[in-house]
Amino acid sequence: MEKEFNKDKIQVTFSSYDFLGYIVPSIIFFTIIMIFETKINTLFKTNNNPFIYTPLTKFYDDFIVVNLNLTNWVFSLLFFVLIFSFFYAFGHVIASLSAFILDRNLIGRCIKYPYRNFLILCNTEPVGNNSFFKERFVVRLVLFNALLLIFLFLNFNICYFTFSIVALIIVTRIKKLTIWFFNKIKFYLNKLGDFLYIKPNFSEDFRKELTNLYKELKLEPDKYGTFIYWYTRNYIMEKSPTFNQMLINWFNLYSFARNLSTSCYLAYLYVIILLFGHFTLYPDSSFYKQFYSWHIPTSFWYKFFLIILFTISIILLFRFYYLYYIYYNRYLFRTFYYLKKEEERIKT
Repeated sequence: MEKEFNKDKIQVTFSSYDFLGYIVPSIIFFTIIMIFETKINTLFKTNNNPFIYTPLTKFYDDFIVVNLNLTNWVFSLLFFVLIFSFFYAFGHVIASLSAFILDRNLIGRCIKYPYRNFLILCNTEPVGNNSFFKERFVVRLVLFNALLLIFLFLNFNICYFTFSIVALIIVTRIKKLTIWFFNKIKFYLNKLGDFLYIKPNFSEDFRKELTNLYKELKLEPDKYGTFIYWYTRNYIMEKSPTFNQMLINWFNLYSFARNLSTSCYLAYLYVIILLFGHFTLYPDSSFYKQFYSWHIPTSFWYKFFLIILFTISIILLFRFYYLYYIYYNRYLFRTFYYLKKEEERIKT
């Protein structure tokens, strides 16, 4: 059996994941915004309100184009390094938001980490977990996005929007109503999960054998919680670099999908805030009337663009969960089981 774990072989270098996981989502975020801001200024010029306020293109026109001398190769090189570093740093911001919202809250506190489905546990919920947080978080997330889509098609009014948000917060504090709505969401998500063939567990026999392996190591899954995952991950890392490389591949893929989903959603939110902010400051502008007019083709295409952007972020979210659950975590625990059984076989 392979065993090449050596701290001298651990190297921290710039990898393909740094490019795909951080730089690409960051570039996509700013590219979407630049395209939207440029097009919206071009197509919606009016007499009383020539331009909608577009911070990114304004910064580019006023600072970069005017003040930087990019004809000089030294300045061009420094500018490229600066932009590259900025994209990389902002990519970490996207990844941090992605990890906090999707990993820690949506999966960790709502859906539950996969090991809790793969092993046989006495407690269905982690110790100290507030079960109502799960229902309230999911319902608020769904209703908030529903409100954004509604106000995208109905005439936006800051008073109505603020009232709707406050009402959403108050209503979701009513436990029975929130749980009822959550169960409806859960029902349709389960149907979608069946359609996508996302099975929640291994077979019962395999789950028992897997759970017994940890108990033989004096690791009670109920007691040790997420340490079970980290023990499994480090065990594979030490025992088999080949299998570990496969896990790294799945990890990179699901992280890329997660960050890309967050990047598209943040771009969607940015555009929504930009539009709603303009409608609040200039409620009588012709741009406001044009945007909500069904007789102007350009207004339809901008709504369609936003819906497509939102849809892409949701599709990538499902893609992330599919890679995370079906490929990465199943492969993790199956590999652990295989390595332990091989170790026992060699000993006997």
